[in-house]
Amino acid sequence: MARNLAVILLAGAVALAPAVVAGAPAAKSAAAAKKAPAAKKATKRPAPKAAAEAPPPAPAPTDPTRWQGEAGLPSAKTAIAACLDGPRPETCAHTAFLQCDRESGSQAPETMNACAGYSRAAWEERIGAVIGRLQALIQKTGRARPTPRALASSQKRWQGWSEDDCDMQTEGSNGATLHPMEMDLCLSDHAAARTLELEQLERIWSR
Repeated sequence: MARNLAVILLAGAVALAPAVVAGAPAAKSAAAAKKAPAAKKATKRPAPKAAAEAPPPAPAPTDPTRWQGEAGLPSAKTAIAACLDGPRPETCAHTAFLQCDRESGSQAPETMNACAGYSRAAWEERIGAVIGRLQALIQKTGRARPTPRALASSQKRWQGWSEDDCDMQTEGSNGATLHPMEMDLCLSDHAAARTLELEQLERIWSR
């Protein structure tokens, strides 16, 4: 009986051997999988640094001589024309004065009075030019009304009102050093509004 038991145990061992052998690779694979290092995550490269912003451009050099003597009026006319061609022509009344004052580099009363005088003279010259174009336009188109004489009369009355109004506005500084500047800036205010009005009228009559 003992021999039979030994035979049975031997037969069972032989029968189990293939299963153990067959399972070995799987077990080995599982162990290898545990030991294998995890796949490296994709390294995220840092975003390239933005290029340093370029420094703001240096301000254009100024030429104080543009606002001295006979050069002052042409410079004022250029400054006003550039402003009127921009997006906000209603803000151009004191453009020439401010540019002259800044570029001259002097806060002396005589400089400020001169800058305001250039501004007023430039506006008055621009008004005279548009009045002339309107009179020529009336004659060219055969417009019966208004007549060139009526236009000239209207402009004369407007000029009288402008001077009287500025005399009133600047009466408090009459006799002071900067009174000429205040008077010319007031006249520039009126002239700028009148210029826009007349140039708009020119566009309407030209249609």
